[in-house]
Amino acid sequence: MTYFKKILQACFLLTAAGLLSPAEASPSMSTGAITSQPVGHYEFCQRHSAECQPVKAMPPLHLTPDNWKTIVSVNSTVNVEIDQRSDMEVWGYEDYWEYPYKGAGDCDDIVLEKRKRLMDIGLPASNLLITVVRDERGDGHAVLTVRTDRGDFILDNMKPKILRWDETPYSYLKRQSTNHAGRWVDIDGSGSPAIAAREVDRGTAVPATTARRNIIDLFRNR
Repeated sequence: MTYFKKILQACFLLTAAGLLSPAEASPSMSTGAITSQPVGHYEFCQRHSAECQPVKAMPPLHLTPDNWKTIVSVNSTVNVEIDQRSDMEVWGYEDYWEYPYKGAGDCDDIVLEKRKRLMDIGLPASNLLITVVRDERGDGHAVLTVRTDRGDFILDNMKPKILRWDETPYSYLKRQSTNHAGRWVDIDGSGSPAIAAREVDRGTAVPATTARRNIIDLFRNR
């Protein structure tokens, strides 16, 4: 067996083990075609049409210590200030997207508030994208994606720390378009290596330890 063939086999084994997943190699999300707008956001746009218009598509935010500090501060402040309650508790019915009311709101309300505050500070709307995911339990959840030249970072009311999208435990479904605040696009790939690993058929998945051992054996010509 040639050295080149050994390298190819090693790469295959690593991929099967989930060690070279697309998410891990992609600090920024890959988006696809225009998709359906969440019902809650559609209704929000009916009430706030000025916030759902075309926007200038800017390059990803150049991340500096100063603007990172601002992003962290806004995320932490809103998470602390807003009492996290369900739409049913706050509004009396489900899936109602709106700015927090009397200091209370659920994930989508909190995302709207974070986005507004960051825009008021001067961050471009095209780099502040409401994003819909599935959490560890498979439930729908809304987070705010901040597009930067160091990757896409997630502002989340459920997590105190800001993580890059591929470091979260979520499966990513869709997000706002970078050139129109009222349009949404699909997100390619699951985003999370943890989620992706759980979705692999257990009957065909190669355990990571086995894959590593096979790689060692391959290069030892066993």
